Amino acid sequence: MRENIVKAIEVYLSRSCYSSHPDGRFDNAKRWYPSASEERFCCDDIRPPSRAYPSSLNKHCRSIKHIAALYDVDETILRRVARKVAKGVSTIEAVNDAMK
Repeated sequence: MRENIVKAIEVYLSRSCYSSHPDGRFDNAKRWYPSASEERFCCDDIRPPSRAYPSSLNKHCRSIKHIAALYDVDETILRRVARKVAKGVSTIEAVNDAMK
């Protein structure tokens, strides 16, 4: 469980600053769609990509809600860890504190 939280927070932090990207593809109209391995139940509630909103799913796939579903971890715990890491606490220490 802790390993999944550590992986999830690392992915969240790298995706939120655009140093890594969710798995997916762009079509000819520059709309982004997640791959089958990236898509989760939480994606169903997001507006489908359109010419007006081509990155709606891309933005969602960078969210804590999506990454918690992707790594099968509790969203609340992941949010707690993210807040602590943003304040400068080490990832391992933040995970240990959140799991208490």
